[in-house]
Amino acid sequence: MKANWNDINIPRTRTAILSWHKDYPQKSSYAAITHEGGTTHNGVFIAPRPWVSDTINNFTGSEFNQSRDYHVIVSQDIEDWFDAIAFDFGQACQTQMEQPVYEWNRVTTRKNKTVVSSPRDIIDMGELRDSYQIEFI
Repeated sequence: MKANWNDINIPRTRTAILSWHKDYPQKSSYAAITHEGGTTHNGVFIAPRPWVSDTINNFTGSEFNQSRDYHVIVSQDIEDWFDAIAFDFGQACQTQMEQPVYEWNRVTTRKNKTVVSSPRDIIDMGELRDSYQIEFI
């Protein structure tokens, strides 16, 4: 068998930017404080809920392999393949937000009026999850 590598389109630079843009009224990033944890201006401690880090730790690519036809992948150029993996990873991040695995130090009533304890998901009203965007440059 002979392999011809001259026809493969390998992009020199390709970036996928995954972002969540929900802001607190004080203009600090809700996504950052939700992910990393912190203390509000009122002194309230917020435990970290690192959905992206958790997704990275759990993302084996098996989600990608199960959701795509291998023969289609090898026939597409590498840029399309990169985009597909980035898209699948973003969807895995969204799914991770819905998992009830995040510890919280008290029972609370969410803005959507549900009472939650620990562990819990990080959905509440869904605004943070719904603010997800992916951009390819």
